[in-house]
Amino acid sequence: MSDKLDTSDLSDISQTMLLTLYLRYMESKLDGGIIRAPEYSYLVRQLDYNFSKFKDFSDLQLFLAARTVQTESLISEFLNNNECGTVVCIAAGLGISFTLNNNPDIDWYDLDLPPVIELRKKLFPKQDNHHYIAASAWDETWMETISSDKPILVVIEGLLLYFSEEKVRELFVNLINKLKADELVFDSISKYIRQLEETNNPEYIDFEKTPFVWGIDDIREIEEWHDNLSFDKSLYQSELYDERASTIMQAVLEYCPVGKNIYRVSRFKINKKTVC
Repeated sequence: MSDKLDTSDLSDISQTMLLTLYLRYMESKLDGGIIRAPEYSYLVRQLDYNFSKFKDFSDLQLFLAARTVQTESLISEFLNNNECGTVVCIAAGLGISFTLNNNPDIDWYDLDLPPVIELRKKLFPKQDNHHYIAASAWDETWMETISSDKPILVVIEGLLLYFSEEKVRELFVNLINKLKADELVFDSISKYIRQLEETNNPEYIDFEKTPFVWGIDDIREIEEWHDNLSFDKSLYQSELYDERASTIMQAVLEYCPVGKNIYRVSRFKINKKTVC
């Protein structure tokens, strides 16, 4: 009987975190890789899962590594400016952001569905300032349990593309009105990539039956979702691509109508003066 942790009860969307974990691990093993974190090797070894089916996802590995690095840079910026702040990671998966950024003055909340949180509890040691929330991101009740006395950063990575624009907008409005968030950091894909996934992109077809749903080209359209929501900056995964990117990916970046906007991590800030 294996002493590894069972992953069979994870939902389709939750299983995508295993792909993310494994490709981060593979990137961390590369000479010259843009991720350096031995924690990924430990996590992969603990799980009972057939990771071998992810071995040929080279472009996706580079994309996820770039997304990870850029998301972490925005978390670091927030914590440098708010040393006693609060960070809420929605769809935390098996990410190690808390480990990378921990200090005793911050409060950190990792939110995910119950089976994922149960895995996290078995994999990560308990710390007083590290809290788990086993809930859907759209369950408004958890938002009322987090104090707004300190600045709040919400990080959403690898989740929104699986939901409709209506659901994404609903979540953002609740994070502003109910959680009283100060900053939102999240990744997005372009409409072109969403359409490509539907047709002929071999790296995404039929992965756990989880299609991409939401894509956006003009990120500033999100400002229209709430009066207090203001675009601050975007970081583009293509900025960290190197010669490892496939010929196809290089062609997409050069000739695609939306160019570098196909993958990005964005930060929006919230003017809280008039939030109801």
